[in-house]
Amino acid sequence: TYNGRNWSQPVSVDPNMNLASVSCPSVAFCAAVDLGGNVVTYNGRNWSQPVSVDPNMNEASVSCPSAAFCAAVHGHNVLTYNGTGWTSPAKIDPDMTLASVSCPSVAFCIAGAFSGSVFTYNGTNWSQATNVDATGLFSVSCPTANFCVAVGGSGEAVTYSGTTWSQPVKIDRETTRLLSVSCPSATFCAAIDENGNALTGDT
Repeated sequence: TYNGRNWSQPVSVDPNMNLASVSCPSVAFCAAVDLGGNVVTYNGRNWSQPVSVDPNMNEASVSCPSAAFCAAVHGHNVLTYNGTGWTSPAKIDPDMTLASVSCPSVAFCIAGAFSGSVFTYNGTNWSQATNVDATGLFSVSCPTANFCVAVGGSGEAVTYSGTTWSQPVKIDRETTRLLSVSCPSATFCAAIDENGNALTGDT
């Protein structure tokens, strides 16, 4: 954990498991998922014991806009958290393997698939697949429901305006894969690639 000045020493919170993703909407709540189907949560002081939510979970991603809502994706499935418990895994699309999810609010999420398709959540249901980049997606970040950036397979990025997705734009000519992106606002994003490079963009 980071307190604004320093990082703490490592603390084992999920013994014998590989943690895959973490999301912290506030200093008083975080949720992390591992590759064994467990979730651990942080209350601002301590981490919980691991809770099994999906024994088939792998390559998981989690996003929590508040302590009362999270969404986690892995494989073909999505799970949501309501502040007290997790839903059972629900299959979004039997042909799509999900890579990343970003939820700026309880009523909006975008999940990206390795195939290059995205799925949109409206607070109740997930949409059908929309292909936005045939080279594949590895990460998506949405600071608001009106702006998202997704990156992936061949160093390309696509952006969402709230209604439509842009055409893919090559932003990294030194790599075949952009692995992760984070956008705290609609005017700034940072992305990293598989070769150890970081890229930033602002508008």
